[in-house]
This record gives sequence, C-alpha cells and structure tokens, in this order.
Amino acid sequence: MTLNPDRKLSSETRRLIAILNALATDPMLDLLISLAAGDRISFDAPISVMLDGQLIRGRIAKPEVFAGILDERLKAIAQTATLHLVGAANAEAEGQTRKALVESLSDAFSQDLRVARERERHAKEVLERVWGTPDEHEEDTNPTIDDLPDAEALLALQTLGPRVTLTLDQAELYVPPARWDPIGVVRLSVQHIAGWWMPPIP
Repeated sequence: MTLNPDRKLSSETRRLIAILNALATDPMLDLLISLAAGDRISFDAPISVMLDGQLIRGRIAKPEVFAGILDERLKAIAQTATLHLVGAANAEAEGQTRKALVESLSDAFSQDLRVARERERHAKEVLERVWGTPDEHEEDTNPTIDDLPDAEALLALQTLGPRVTLTLDQAELYVPPARWDPIGVVRLSVQHIAGWWMPPIP
C-alpha cells in the first residue's frame, strides 16, 4: 500500500506533530498502561510513581473503576443534598427533581466512558480500513494525517491523541519518614509523573 507517495507534509500537520511531540509522555509508560488497562483485557499491574514530588504506589486500573466510584458517590450525594430549585418549590417538586437527579447521576460517568470507548473502537476500525495495517505499509512509509479524508482525520484527532491520565487502585501515598497512607482509587496526570518503576514481585 502506498500512501501520500511524495511524503510531503502539510503545514498544519507539521504544527500538529510539534504539538503532539510536546505533549508526548514516556512511550514505555504509555504502553504499560495500554496493556494493563486495555479495553478488552486488563490486569492489576503494580506501579510506583513520583508525581510532583510525591511518591505514590498502587495498581494500574481501568478508568471504568474510577467512573463507577464517581457514579456511586454522586448518587449518594444527590439522595441527601439540599436542592435549590428555581421557581415554585414544594415537597412534591423537590421529590420528583431529586428522583430524576439520582437517576441521571447513577451512571453518568460510566455511560460517558462507554461512549468514549465505542468512539475509540470505531475510529481505530475506520483508520485501519483507510490506512491499512502496519504490515501493509511499505518499509520506509508510515501513514500520516494528510492521508486521511476530513472525517477520518477528525476521528484520528479526537481519539488517538496522547494519553493524559493514569488510574490507580489500592493507591497509597508515602508520608516520611516511613508511613504509607491509603488513598484508594486515584486519577493521576501522566504529564506530571517525573519517574516511575514497577516494584519487584515478592
């Protein structure tokens, strides 16, 4: 398969590559997260990270774990929170509003994540049809966004950008001189990770 045979990059693509390079993180960490927190297969790989001067350890988890916790917490909050309604407010209106709020929040983050996962799967399928698979590319030719029609280019930009977050389960924060405080499930900014390692398995 020959794509963009003259290999000329548009000025927009050059700027995009520069932006993506600036946002890029450690490719080994990105690969580890992709393997351990994949859409189809996942496993709780242990990892320790240095994040903005703080040492945190835990096990890599899928973002669905964090989304489920957010849904449960927001649902619980909606069941007891003080509601402020605009216009005529009475007990019946408040009860109906609270019920609707609880229902809308009970699966909000998980549903949003499911939509994002489906969009990502669709984008990868479309791009594979347009670009082909790696073994179909010529040895010295890699496809670029200039090879894509507008619709597929938009899909690529929306779904295949650099990874920006890492979800940890069973996370602990190191408190000097020798204490680990449990913090549960956390979401970390990958760009703020200065160093990381996988602790040895006993």
